[in-house]
Amino acid sequence: STSAFAPSLSLWRPPRWLARPCGAAFGFGGQLVHFGQQQGPALVSIAGLVSEPELAQQAQQLEELLQGDRAPELCRERLEQSKGSDQERSWQVLQLLFAPNARDQLIRFLGFDKAAVQQLIRDKLAAKQQQQPVAEAVPETPAEAPAEAPAAAEDEPQPPAEESDLFAGAAAGDADDFFSQPHPAAPADSTAAQLSTAATVGTDVRALQVAFSGAFHIYDKAKDVAAEDADGLVTRAVLLGDIESAVELCIEQERFADALVLATCGSAELATRAQQAYFARRAQQASYVRLLHGIVTGDLADVVENADIGEWDECLALLCTYAQGDQFSALCEVLGRRLEAAAQLGDAVTCYLASGNLDKVAAIWITGERQRGDGAGRVARVHALVKKVSVFRKAVQFIDPALGEPQPVFPLAPLYDVYIEYARFLVAQGLRAIAASYLQRVPPSYRVFAPTGEDLVAALRNRLDAAAAAPWTPAPVTADGSQQQ
Repeated sequence: STSAFAPSLSLWRPPRWLARPCGAAFGFGGQLVHFGQQQGPALVSIAGLVSEPELAQQAQQLEELLQGDRAPELCRERLEQSKGSDQERSWQVLQLLFAPNARDQLIRFLGFDKAAVQQLIRDKLAAKQQQQPVAEAVPETPAEAPAEAPAAAEDEPQPPAEESDLFAGAAAGDADDFFSQPHPAAPADSTAAQLSTAATVGTDVRALQVAFSGAFHIYDKAKDVAAEDADGLVTRAVLLGDIESAVELCIEQERFADALVLATCGSAELATRAQQAYFARRAQQASYVRLLHGIVTGDLADVVENADIGEWDECLALLCTYAQGDQFSALCEVLGRRLEAAAQLGDAVTCYLASGNLDKVAAIWITGERQRGDGAGRVARVHALVKKVSVFRKAVQFIDPALGEPQPVFPLAPLYDVYIEYARFLVAQGLRAIAASYLQRVPPSYRVFAPTGEDLVAALRNRLDAAAAAPWTPAPVTADGSQQQ
C-alpha cells in the first residue's frame, strides 16, 4: 500500500493542458479585459464596451449643445420629434422660455390674440359711430381731418393704454421676460398706429366741441338750496371747492363716473376712496371689475386664488400682462398648486415652468416616469427626463442652493436620485467625464445607501476621480442594530 507520508510532486506552473486558454472580465467604466493565447505568449487586451450606442451618442450630443448654449436649437429638434405626443406641450413651453418676449409668446400659446380683440372693439365702435354720427355737427377743418390708417395698424398689437390718475398705481402691461430681466426699449409706434390714434383723438375732440357748444346755465337760481336736487347740490359743492362732499354725494347716487372724475380734483386719499367705493358696488355686476381691482391695487392674488380653476389660462394670461417682478413667479406657483390639487398635471406643469420652479416640475415629471415602471425602455425614459430638466435649468439659469451649504432637507432629492442613476448609466457606456458633470449637480452632503450600508454616491465619486476624496459615510444604525437604508 502507498504510504500517506510519501512525498508529492510539486510544479512551478500548471501543465499546458491544465492552463486556462482564454478569459474575460468586466471592469468599471464599461471596460472589458480579456486574454488568450494562440501562438507565442498570451495577450491581455482592454477594450471599451458600449451596450447602448444610440443613447450614448445622444448623451454626448446633449452635452455639446448645452455647453455651446444651443439649448433653443435642441428645443426645436425635440418639438419636431414629439409632435402628437404627450411631451409636445412641455417642449413648446420650454422653447418659448428662451424667447426675448416670452410673456407675449405664452399669451399666444394659451390661445389669446390681442390684435383680434382690438379689431372687434374697433368694429363695434365704428358701428356705433355710424348709428350716431356725433361729429357731423361740427365741420371738419383740414387739420382735423382724420388720416386713413393702413390695414397694417389693425394687425399690430398695441400695449395696454396707461390709466389716468383715476387709477393711480395700476401696473403697466409691459410683457417683460419671465424672470424680471431688463427688456430692451420698445420701438416707437409705427406711423400707421400714430395716424389711427390721431383719428380717434380728433373724433373725441369734435364730440367734445359739440357737447360744449352754445350757452348754458350753471344751475337754476330760482330753486331754494333746501329743495335742490343732486345735480344742483353737486354743482354748488364744486363751486365752493367742497370736492369731497360732491364725491360722496355722487357715490351715494351710484354715479361713479362723476365721482371718479371729481376725485381727481381732490387728494390722493379721496381718489382712493372713490375707487374703493366703485369696486365695492360694482364687483358683483361685471366680471372685469374684479380684474380691474387687482390691476389697480397690484393685488392679483385674489384673481389667482379665487377664479374658477377652469379659467386658469385666463389667470395666467393676466399674470403675463400685469404681474411685476417676483410677483409673477410666486403667483404662477400658486396657480400651479391649485391645478395640481385638481389633478390637472399638464396645466400645472405649464404654470410651474413659467414660474421657474424646478422642484415642482421635476417632481411631476419623475412621478409620471415612475408610474411607467422599470421595464424595457427605462434608460431611454431617464435620458429623456434628464434632457428636459437640463434644458429647463438652462432656460431659467437655475442655481441649486443646496450645492453651497449642507441642507437639512433636499426638495430636489428625487431629481438627485435620477442624476445618480443617469451617471451610473453613463459610466457603464464609458462616458466618465459626462457622468462626473451630472454628479456635480448632486450636493456633497446627499447620501444614497446600498443594502450593505455602502455610500453609493461617495463610492461613485471616488472611482471617477481618485483625487475627489469624497467622504465615506456608512448608513446610520437603528436602535435594533440594523443599518438604516
